Amino acid sequence: MLGRLLEAYCVHRGIDISPVGSWLLQDPAVERGVEPDEWYVLGDAPDAERPDLAIEAIWTSGGIDRLEVHRKLAVRELWVWKAGVIAVFVLRGERYVEVQASELLPALDLVQLASFVDVHPMTRAVREYRAMTRAVREYRAALSERVRADRRWGRLPGEPGAA
Repeated sequence: MLGRLLEAYCVHRGIDISPVGSWLLQDPAVERGVEPDEWYVLGDAPDAERPDLAIEAIWTSGGIDRLEVHRKLAVRELWVWKAGVIAVFVLRGERYVEVQASELLPALDLVQLASFVDVHPMTRAVREYRAMTRAVREYRAALSERVRADRRWGRLPGEPGAA
């Protein structure tokens, strides 16, 4: 579900992204293999050797250290979804660092995105997410126009009648 919402966001923003699907990434040099829930290549890179983004949904505790496996395979950014929260890890040199927002998609509000994961069916979740992003875009455009109009009339923010 998270992958479909991400794809809807990218379509909405005009960002080129390709789901890689079921592609077992193995590197004999590190003797590791991993198949995440979702992974993506950003931009137009049909011959990419590594995904830019991997998404993992954690349903149970224990198991293999997914961060370590992804690190050895040099996946640039990893999102881990657990209990309704998306944690973002960015590869910095030889280790992952948890960050507050995606560095690959910095304008993406992950809290907002995650709020649609439990909406079913998937098509309704995507429709509702797209409607919300459209409404936010329209609101921001209207506010921006209002601020421009205020500037033309010499009004300062906070004055009566100003945006």
